[in-house]
Amino acid sequence: MLLLLGTLFAAAHWYLNSPRFQQELIAEISRQIQCEVRLEKIKIRLLRGIDLVGIRLSSDKRRPRDFLQAERLRLRYNVFAALFHRKIVIEELKLSSPSIKLDLSEPVLQARDHSRPEVVEEGPRLENVSPEISSAEQPLTSFPVPVPAKTDGQGAPATARHFQDRKIEPPSVDLRNLVIEDGSLSLILPDGEKLILHGARIQAAFSTHPLPNGMGSISCPLVDLSSYGRGMEISEVKLDFLWHADGLEIPRLSAALWGGVVEGKFNMDATRAEWPFEMSLAVRDVNMSELSDASEIVHPIFDGRLHAQTKFQGSMLEPLRASGSGQARILHAKLVNTPVLSALGNYLDRPDFRNLPLEKCELDFMLQNGALHVAQLWVVSSDIEVCGQGWIKLAEQTQEFQMKTAFSTQIALHFPSEMIDQLDQRDDGRWEKPFRTWGSLKKPQTDLQDFFRPMAARIGGGDTFEKIFRGVKELSSKKKNLLPPDE
Repeated sequence: MLLLLGTLFAAAHWYLNSPRFQQELIAEISRQIQCEVRLEKIKIRLLRGIDLVGIRLSSDKRRPRDFLQAERLRLRYNVFAALFHRKIVIEELKLSSPSIKLDLSEPVLQARDHSRPEVVEEGPRLENVSPEISSAEQPLTSFPVPVPAKTDGQGAPATARHFQDRKIEPPSVDLRNLVIEDGSLSLILPDGEKLILHGARIQAAFSTHPLPNGMGSISCPLVDLSSYGRGMEISEVKLDFLWHADGLEIPRLSAALWGGVVEGKFNMDATRAEWPFEMSLAVRDVNMSELSDASEIVHPIFDGRLHAQTKFQGSMLEPLRASGSGQARILHAKLVNTPVLSALGNYLDRPDFRNLPLEKCELDFMLQNGALHVAQLWVVSSDIEVCGQGWIKLAEQTQEFQMKTAFSTQIALHFPSEMIDQLDQRDDGRWEKPFRTWGSLKKPQTDLQDFFRPMAARIGGGDTFEKIFRGVKELSSKKKNLLPPDE
């Protein structure tokens, strides 16, 4: 009996590693995934698993045609669980060094002569067979994509219909260790921008019993979005996930970008038709100079370290309509090289105005219907402050703000009387002027120049505030009402 079993086992092992069977296996894989599969080597161990080496996937419906390659696919299973417990147990599924390249910017046009029938090659075909290599390790050729797998006539796979008709409970599936290591992705999106991932790693486990569930982690040393702008590189991306019949949870998400760290959590409820989700994000120590470069802001005005936190919710079916609220502040903030402050600093002999330290730089905001509503904005220094409210439409990259700027008495002393007439003195002694800003985020517009128009008229319509201020040095007689009373 043992001799018979041994003989059957040896025969099965020989057949599974024969070139003919392995060519048929490649053909079946090609049919199932609808693309051409090429492998350098297949090794099948009946009681342990399968190794596929030198994987290449090609399709005329993809660009580039050779869109995926991988060093090795390793499958290890528990054959006894399948035989005695009707349970598919995959001990390990490991994909090494996969590389995916896809261009989605334009549809792929297939030049094909429809006057000639398409020929699907039947049977095995071996190429470059080396006599030194055993049949289990012979290089295998590829197969063109044949017709789709057979269905029951209603669009469902025949095997699935078999279980339904006979009311047989399908075997449970237990994938105990899924590993994708050193993965890379180069994706050209429909808008022509590029998404590039390097060194990605996924480790997970899944099961269908008693209900579908899974857990795992994803990490990626570098996500390159540089085609969207300078500095658009996200590093040290890490997340953990829990997947179950009720939804998806990401209890930890972190990434490093622009010299700082972003952390977050995510939860999605799959039991409701709209798939509602909640997400919270915290930003710590982001370098404003690097953020400005990445955002392609032509003349960045803020320097410092950004800290922010936000929480929002919405539907996965309409994620752009999510709503939420948050706060942001810039620590060690400075206003850098703003034209008005630079000109004013030159006139007052205040070189610190070119890099003006701020005592407060904060905002409260709400996110609703694709717009960022700024409930309150504060930019405050010892001599100058700006505050206000407004909104930013994220898709259009436009803005509308109603603002106020205020000056200390020491600054206002140097203004011409025509400007002083437009100022209102507050209870704290500062002199305030309302103004408006609107238009594109990259090239905003403001009516604040109307405030300085009297200066321009006095010097014949100068173009810069530096030239304006140069002609208004002798105005002390018109500013006596700004001077503090004598003690």
